Amino acid sequence: MGSGGGRGLDSQVIMVAAYLDGLGVGPDGTLYPSANDNASGVAAMLEMARLLKESPYQPKKTIVFVAWSGGERQEGLRVKDVMNAKLGFPSLSVESVIELSGVGTGDGKEVALGEGSSYRLTQLFQKAAGRLGVATTTRGRGPHFGAEPVTAFGGRDALSLYVSWNGSDRTAHTPADTWEAIDLDKLRQAGESALLTLSVLSREVKY
Repeated sequence: MGSGGGRGLDSQVIMVAAYLDGLGVGPDGTLYPSANDNASGVAAMLEMARLLKESPYQPKKTIVFVAWSGGERQEGLRVKDVMNAKLGFPSLSVESVIELSGVGTGDGKEVALGEGSSYRLTQLFQKAAGRLGVATTTRGRGPHFGAEPVTAFGGRDALSLYVSWNGSDRTAHTPADTWEAIDLDKLRQAGESALLTLSVLSREVKY
């Protein structure tokens, strides 16, 4: 979505992404519900899109929402592939990417901004979260904590921000990652902080 207004800012893209694949059923028949990792990220992303569409303050930049597969195969989001998939998109410039994963619960008390997050976007998110009374940490544990960092094929020029709930690795990739374990207050805090960050990004040249 984009308003198409304001000094040609609609040629700049902010991408909000969440991987939608989970482990499914194991070889022994064990079910891995993957509610937090990463149905919570997809749910938060969709709610952000709904609220932004209904807001009277429409974005000046173009926002692309992406649900993608490959996160549980340790693949990285291929930004260039996403932009090449839609007619006219290759001519746009992706300025920043916000990735949501494991935002629905965790044994920590803060939203975790993961390794590889841009300093500028981290500062912006911390400021937005602070306005909402939400604590953040840059030393937390997301759902893939301890895994080798993945860089998408071809690299990524855009600034990136990786948003999770601290301690979301506790139930990730286990049968305990169920809907019943989702903490709606944590999901709300992470989602509202991400939405406020996105709102500023989508309307400001400097942040």
